[in-house]
Amino acid sequence: MTLRKEKMARSLSAAGHTTCEAPPAVSRHSVHRIEARSERGANGYQPDSTTVALVGLDAQDQAALKKILRGFQSPHAPAFTWHVQPEPSIQAVLAAIEREPIAIVICDRDWAADDWKSLLDHFARLSRPPMLIVTSRLADDRLWAEALNLGAYDVIAKPFEASEVVRIAGLACAHWNQCDAGRAAVMHSVA
Repeated sequence: MTLRKEKMARSLSAAGHTTCEAPPAVSRHSVHRIEARSERGANGYQPDSTTVALVGLDAQDQAALKKILRGFQSPHAPAFTWHVQPEPSIQAVLAAIEREPIAIVICDRDWAADDWKSLLDHFARLSRPPMLIVTSRLADDRLWAEALNLGAYDVIAKPFEASEVVRIAGLACAHWNQCDAGRAAVMHSVA
């Protein structure tokens, strides 16, 4: 047994643990993982639909996303539907967000390199911003790291893989609903 293992064994024995037992996990930080299995928020509300705005995607990519999302049926929310609405510009997306709650915006980085960053700047000023998903044919680690560091929810590579789109969109929707439920709980406790 190495010196380090011996010291660990002695400290665990002194704490009442045998070397086969793991020490109790103590953490000052709590990590919460959002599960894809349910869109149910903290307040029990489960939406029956979610709107996804598309910007900068060509007709073929729009059709692919509509087919993927509209064809998805969650076993946990069988009546759940995705409303997929293409928007012609960043300004149109922002106007749509003013009119109705939009949970997810999917923006093509290949369309205009920095428009997704402009969206994030606008979203930072909103009380209920949508989750931004960036798409690109050149979705590499560099784009993924930049997008996440700037506040995008995720990056999806093109051509689209149905399972990846459904997984990321489902998690983004659940996160958006959870954040909304959290905001509602805070507002309720303040009132």
